[in-house]
Amino acid sequence: MRLSSYEAAKELILAEQEIASFVGPQPSNLLEQIEKVLGLEIIGSYRSFLETFGAGIFAGVKILGISSDDFEIPSMLNGINYTLTLRKEVGLPSNLLVIYNPGNGELFCLDFNQIKAGEPEIVSYMPALSMGLEYDAIADNFGEFLYEIVCDEL
Repeated sequence: MRLSSYEAAKELILAEQEIASFVGPQPSNLLEQIEKVLGLEIIGSYRSFLETFGAGIFAGVKILGISSDDFEIPSMLNGINYTLTLRKEVGLPSNLLVIYNPGNGELFCLDFNQIKAGEPEIVSYMPALSMGLEYDAIADNFGEFLYEIVCDEL
């Protein structure tokens, strides 16, 4: 049986512990609390990532997620707080959840308005250019995105 992109990425992460640093599993009740605050149902491979890894760094690449049980406290890996802050400060659309910030003004987000096969699409969003609210599709789902990041860093 062929592994999904997420499962393949997960295996690579677990095999490369010397370049992987992750927070650890996050409980379902915390995810439910976060879903209420965000107004989004976290589904698919990103939910699996949060339940397994939480958030973390792979070979220097920060993959945002849940960094502690108090998601309202800012941290470099807290994608929930970062998303909520950007909603207030720059008008980040409520259908987006930030999962990666390469530091060039571009944000990689789950787009909960674009669900395919139970997975939100990954889009590139530029807050400085958001007048037209156009997004560039980056990957069909979080699993593909994570797999690409992991493979690029190996």
